Amino acid sequence: NTGCGGLWQNLARRRADADGRLAFAPVDQSPAGAVAALDLYLTGGRLQERTRGLVVSRFEEELLTKNFSEAFRIAQLLVLSAAEFHTTNAAAMSDEYRPQPQRAEPAGRPYKAIVALFLHGGADSYNILVPHSGCKDADGASLDLYAEYAAVRGEGLAIPRDDLLPI
Repeated sequence: NTGCGGLWQNLARRRADADGRLAFAPVDQSPAGAVAALDLYLTGGRLQERTRGLVVSRFEEELLTKNFSEAFRIAQLLVLSAAEFHTTNAAAMSDEYRPQPQRAEPAGRPYKAIVALFLHGGADSYNILVPHSGCKDADGASLDLYAEYAAVRGEGLAIPRDDLLPI
């Protein structure tokens, strides 16, 4: 194919293949042998005994109900989620907790904080700006928009007028 159409088709085909399919199959297809191969290729041999044992155990469980390829895929995901995969040096696991860090002493200056609220769609606009007083219609006649707000919101949801800050 020539021209842009052929180029885009070629790129689209390559992109579809880029997400890939792992064609690797270990020579030793026992659970321990397969996990040893994953350990070597994915972590450089850094899997701790405990982690390796967990992956082998799960691999064996999966083989009871799945074929080798499916069970091997789950073992790959387990190795990829292990701490040893995400480090570049040997991880030394321990059952001991880290000591608590020492509390920082105040610096002797006024406290300042930045507060960020992520409401995830929960911003109740009728309780952010609430009509208070001094509202007028288009003709200049006085309106009690707070009474309308309180009637719409109902008891328990409307903020009492005395609790509002006029702006």
